[in-house]
Amino acid sequence: MKNPVPTLVVFCKRPKLNQGKQRLTQDTSPESALAIANALLACAIEDARAWAGRVVLACAHQQDISWMQAQLPEATIIGQLPLDQDGNLGERINYIDSQLRKLGHRQTFYIGTDAPMLDKSHFLSALDGLNEHDIALSHARDGGVVIMANRTPWPNIKHLPWSTDKLGESLANACLNQGLTVTSTLGGYDIDYVADIKILYQDLQGDPRPARQKLLKLISDLFFQDVPKMTQTSSCCSPSSDTNKADDATRDSVKDYYGKVLESSEDLQTNACCTDDSLSPQMKTVLSNIHDEVLTRYYGCGLVTPESLEGCHILDLGCGAGRDCYALAQLVGEQGSVIGVDMTDEQLAVANKYIEHHQQKFGYAEPNTRFLKGYIEKLDELNIPDNSIDIVISNCVINLSPDKHAVLKEVFRILKPGGEIYFSDVYADRRVPRHLVNDPLLYGECLSGALYWNDFENLAKQVGFAEPRLVTSRAITIDNNDLAAKLDDIRFTSATYRLFKAEQLEPQPQDYGQQVVYLGTIPEHEKKWQLDTATSFTQGLITHVNGNVWHSLKQSRFSQHFEFINEGDGHLGFDQSQKLRTSLDFDFRTSSTVPSSSCCAPAQTNITSCC
Repeated sequence: MKNPVPTLVVFCKRPKLNQGKQRLTQDTSPESALAIANALLACAIEDARAWAGRVVLACAHQQDISWMQAQLPEATIIGQLPLDQDGNLGERINYIDSQLRKLGHRQTFYIGTDAPMLDKSHFLSALDGLNEHDIALSHARDGGVVIMANRTPWPNIKHLPWSTDKLGESLANACLNQGLTVTSTLGGYDIDYVADIKILYQDLQGDPRPARQKLLKLISDLFFQDVPKMTQTSSCCSPSSDTNKADDATRDSVKDYYGKVLESSEDLQTNACCTDDSLSPQMKTVLSNIHDEVLTRYYGCGLVTPESLEGCHILDLGCGAGRDCYALAQLVGEQGSVIGVDMTDEQLAVANKYIEHHQQKFGYAEPNTRFLKGYIEKLDELNIPDNSIDIVISNCVINLSPDKHAVLKEVFRILKPGGEIYFSDVYADRRVPRHLVNDPLLYGECLSGALYWNDFENLAKQVGFAEPRLVTSRAITIDNNDLAAKLDDIRFTSATYRLFKAEQLEPQPQDYGQQVVYLGTIPEHEKKWQLDTATSFTQGLITHVNGNVWHSLKQSRFSQHFEFINEGDGHLGFDQSQKLRTSLDFDFRTSSTVPSSSCCAPAQTNITSCC
């Protein structure tokens, strides 16, 4: 980092039995939760010890000052409020910030002790954001924040919804309302639940920092005692899910539901994964070439069809009976190929049954489709090489996976540079409670396994997809009273995202003055092409784009459809045309606001959706 380095402020509270990390005690003992809390604190102190600038430890209680000074003797100790006074976190941050400014501190980074995944890249990203903005926020996947950085005083943040999934959004809005400029930097997550620890266990593999290695060993001893030890070279791997009873139970439930309970789409209790009737003439022709039995065994949200597919090699996660595979097999042509992966024998039997039928129907000399049995979290076990796939698609499937982080990590591994995953799935407007996740019907119907949309975007960023792009979002409405009562006020949307694997992408889009011209050569999009909800191109017009769009286009299959006319003259700051994503960017309408003429499945179903 360049000097002067901002001051690092670590909010500390001495771990005690039955105090702190109590959410962990839902799945483990109080003693284990205390051990985890101490190990998390050690990671934060490790970061503070390595910090190149000044360090402040913000102490919660008078009696803990000596203990805290012993943790890091060179640090400045300051009370979060006049010691032992009550106050929420917003009051404490406002107080600390005012005291530090009196002492001459001007730029500050605030962290807690429960985000051990933070590393140099997160701090550099925040520093880069602070060079251009008053406030830089590293958002957590649960809606909070893991780094709060400021170069101007914080506004009054006492009344924000601390400890809720609305915090990050509310904090950004509070700053914007005071006329401050705000940017989001590389996101992360904190440790609240055992599910977070499972993700952390994967992310810490190969991390050389001593406190992280001690935390990794502790997690292994507490939660993965029966898992075979991994070598130091297997940093991409997670503990075998075959030894994880909860994950196995989830998979078995899904396999039974989609293999034995459901015989056709008519058997679905809801239509959260219903079909969009608004298909182009080309796609209607494509579907008409697919065997009726394959079409009948379809349970996805619409038809996942990215653009410009000729000659591409595609992999379909959770292909089922192969409907999307056979549709895309026509669009990639004989020089392209499609691989379908599924774990359900009954579905794969239908898919494999019609390989030769579709080869002949399409007029191909050889089949360009094949189907593999396996788990979408374990593509390495199917011998799918690194950097071998142009496009990964998935159709209302990733929400059914018990380990979505592993899915995205494997997708990133197998994609070629410049490749993308383009997929539809169901998302929630908040985190779904554990008791609903454990409901087999709600899970099988693609509802309770849905991620909170912000959790998903942060997971994607963690594995390397720097800027998730929202393509479409359409509401799912709950019309069945029994299901609605179970789900309470949780709202769902069926959304399509595209995530590019490209070099030089930044956590937040930056302006370099780059320009492109769309040539109008993408089939069925000759006049105008929409990259995502925020970015579109009109044939023949010069379009100003940020660096992330530039690199995503230039490194991908879309480069042939553009003229890149201005490489840019240097960094011009944050792309001011972009804004922080919020829930308002998604269609989370309630059932009373959805028009009856929407493109939903048959009216007798319990849930209507415009997938």
